[in-house]
Amino acid sequence: MAAVHRAIEVGADVRGYFVWSFLDHFEWAHGYRPRFGLVRVDYGTLERIPKASAHWYGQVAGSNELAG
Repeated sequence: MAAVHRAIEVGADVRGYFVWSFLDHFEWAHGYRPRFGLVRVDYGTLERIPKASAHWYGQVAGSNELAG
């Protein structure tokens, strides 16, 4: 996101940003082991648990500010 911010500052026409993965999910090469979504999935119960990164991203999106 910092790179996107720098691009905007130098004039890039950025109209959106997409997070790589909202939920933890199956990866063909590594199965369920890597967890890189914003929301952790308990695969036993399918409960969704927001990670710290989800709260951070929500704050950035809501405030339109990228805090250091």
